[in-house]
Amino acid sequence: MQILWTVYAVQAAAVVELVLRKPTPGMEADSWAALSAMVLGLLLRTWAVATLGCWFTWNVEVQPDQRVVQRGPYRYLRHPSYAGALLTYLGVCVLFRSWVAAGLGLVALPAAFVRRVSYEEALLKRALPGYESYASRTGALLPIPRRRHRG
Repeated sequence: MQILWTVYAVQAAAVVELVLRKPTPGMEADSWAALSAMVLGLLLRTWAVATLGCWFTWNVEVQPDQRVVQRGPYRYLRHPSYAGALLTYLGVCVLFRSWVAAGLGLVALPAAFVRRVSYEEALLKRALPGYESYASRTGALLPIPRRRHRG
């Protein structure tokens, strides 16, 4: 619930700031970058949900036959759906040039997602064999850079 209300607050602040500022029309480079981040975030989130298929749920729970998914975006991130959502929500603020909301979002949104990720990680480590090993090889919200082997 914390994520939902945090997202609503940040997005509402972005819209209010946009309306109060009465922006001029046109797309600057930062607008195109923000729009690109939003689209990438939506694509990442959609890919993550599609990859999980029937194991995707809105509530944090483990289903009886569930296994650790390590394909698709889960090959690189443990929580690609959350990473995509963060990109999308922050992209909206930048697209609207709502800098106050963007600042609020840079603090509040990651805090809300980190709280949920911590709760989810604890459950998955207890319930899914192999999750702890998988977690050691992948980043939660950002990919872990791969080390090159010297030969």
